[in-house]
Parts: sequence; structure tokens; C-alpha cells
Amino acid sequence: MTRRLIIGSDAQRDIAEAIFHYESQRAELGDRFLKELDQLLERIAGNSLQFPGIGRGVRRGLFHRFPYAVYFIEAGEIITVLACLHQHHHPSTWKHRR
Repeated sequence: MTRRLIIGSDAQRDIAEAIFHYESQRAELGDRFLKELDQLLERIAGNSLQFPGIGRGVRRGLFHRFPYAVYFIEAGEIITVLACLHQHHHPSTWKHRR
């Protein structure tokens, strides 16, 4: 069952910053980042339980080709993306976004 995804405003900002960063490094790299993000979000919506819980009801999905992670919570049929962060950020950065 595919659930509804909501991308929080902080996560939207994270994504925009990452795309800008990668696009400034090399043309089309931002598009590749976005494509991988879309694939990860589809996997999360399709089967969120495949991703490990990391505390306080939050789960984390990792990118394959980029050093980023998506942090999300579930409430019934809705999945809310809290953050999309580079893995070098402090691991608790997402905690204030609940």
C-alpha cells in the first residue's frame, strides 16, 4: 500500500540546498540527486517498515549514490519527511523538527 507523503518545510529547504550545491559542482548533478530522492521517497511510501527506526518514532532512508539520508515519521496513512540531510551533519539535527 502506498501512503501519502508530506515533505515538511525544513526538508524542502534541505532538498533545495542540496540540489543547488550539486548543480553548482557539475551540470545535471542536481538532477541526479533529485531523481535518486524521488526513488527513495517512492520506496518509503511503498514500504516504510523496510527502513530502520532511529528513535522517537523516526525512521531513516539512505541514498545509494549521495551521502544523504531522509528522516521521516508515520501517522496512519501519512508519512511526513522531517529532513533530508548530508550524513556529515550531527545525527541529532533532525530531532528539533518534530
